[in-house]
Amino acid sequence: MVLPLPLVLTGFALLLLCGGAALLLTRIQATATTLARARLVLDPYRGDGAARKFMPRTLLERMPVAGPRLASLFGINLKRSAGYPIHWGLVLTGTFVAARATTALIALVGDTPEWLPVPLAWVVFSRMVFASFAARRRDQLYRQFPDALGMMVRSLRVGQTVTQALRGVARDAQAPTNNEFDRLADRLAIGVPLSEALFEMAGESGLTEYRFFATTLILQYQTGGSLTEALDGLADVIRGRVMLRRRGYALAGEARTSAIVLGVLPIFTGAVLAFVAPDYVRLLIDDPTGRRVLGAAIFMLLLGSLMMKNMIGKILR
Repeated sequence: MVLPLPLVLTGFALLLLCGGAALLLTRIQATATTLARARLVLDPYRGDGAARKFMPRTLLERMPVAGPRLASLFGINLKRSAGYPIHWGLVLTGTFVAARATTALIALVGDTPEWLPVPLAWVVFSRMVFASFAARRRDQLYRQFPDALGMMVRSLRVGQTVTQALRGVARDAQAPTNNEFDRLADRLAIGVPLSEALFEMAGESGLTEYRFFATTLILQYQTGGSLTEALDGLADVIRGRVMLRRRGYALAGEARTSAIVLGVLPIFTGAVLAFVAPDYVRLLIDDPTGRRVLGAAIFMLLLGSLMMKNMIGKILR
């Protein structure tokens, strides 16, 4: 089948438009990353007025009340938005398209209003995507933390101060660990108390291991003792937990592969049948009973996929 020329040109124009928008959002996000670091460090210590004009805010941040509430509704963390792998505006656009397609499919199957469930599905899909971004960031911090502690131990053993060791981790560690320690060193440099800066970093990271690290440094600062031995022991414990988690993922590889195959196989089989015998598949769309059967099949497929994912996740945790 030959596609019409206007349809081809329209698709090519949309492809170019999407590519240009993606490049523009990437450039905007690179600039926002630099600005976000300065905002996170200086926001609590500067007043309103002319001093704020050199740091532009995003659209959601410029809205005094509705902006943060909307961001929280969709699951956007404004403090961490510069570190997202995809710009949050592009994510919201993609999730809106996915929500619209999902509600259209539900309306086709169950004869429900097409536009009424779109806002709810949009919020749910957006929160799922941004939650996955946060989980990915926490996993990276968790895996990189033993190496960061090792850098600190080596720096302290050669005679550097704690602040210099933190600055060394910020300089040599991988992202996003370097960003966390860089902001911690900046907070200490402008006079923030050590305990406040450490527990703030631990709270924003969402990891228990960062709280252990903060408690270790504060106790050593208050009571004295060998900081290098404490950090070295903490690094060994966390490194062992990381290796145990990796082993769990390796042992669960067969189960995860089976879950993926079981989830993809019905979709692949339906696509092949639609191509080979379209009249046979059209019965599931044209006939009311067929639509109910199709809706029940999709629901059971999604339910089974969620159950398998939950079971594997519980085993790995």
